[in-house]
Amino acid sequence: MITVLLSGGMDSVSALFDAVATGDGVAAVSFMYGQRNVDHEIAAAGKAARMARVPWTCLALADTMPRTGVSGSPVVSPVLPGRNAVLLSSAASHAAASSDGDIVLVIGATRNDADVFPDCRAEALSAIGSALSLSLGRRVTVAAPWVSLSKVDVLRRPWGPLARAAISESSCVQFSLVIGRVESRESR
Repeated sequence: MITVLLSGGMDSVSALFDAVATGDGVAAVSFMYGQRNVDHEIAAAGKAARMARVPWTCLALADTMPRTGVSGSPVVSPVLPGRNAVLLSSAASHAAASSDGDIVLVIGATRNDADVFPDCRAEALSAIGSALSLSLGRRVTVAAPWVSLSKVDVLRRPWGPLARAAISESSCVQFSLVIGRVESRESR
């Protein structure tokens, strides 16, 4: 089973369409964990899943993420320590309950993300997959097709019309504006 972690943002929407293009048995899972733009993200994720024609589940994890820091002050940064490890673990448990056999989790982490989120780095994702394999008693692979690419590199891929439309409607990017700015900078 291939399960794509689908936030509704450009990285995960493009990872969903890449997974659909390369394999069968793809499903998507999204999470509500207290993020600031939850309504917008979940709406974009649901729309992308419908456009990709894959089963989609949205799980509530609001109480699993810290909302206050060590000093008791509210966490206002979008960087929640270990967020992707928690999301991958939850996605693996969901996939294990839904099917037998090996599990492939797809996360849209990019090279840009690794600078901010340590659990978006290739070595961390590999270690998370190993830990999940041990804990579930079956092979769990964490695939991060964009981990060595920048967000702009992902946008430049030769997407088909449906994928391009879904990516352009994702929650975190104005696709045509980003591509236009990049292309105009390079043509100078």
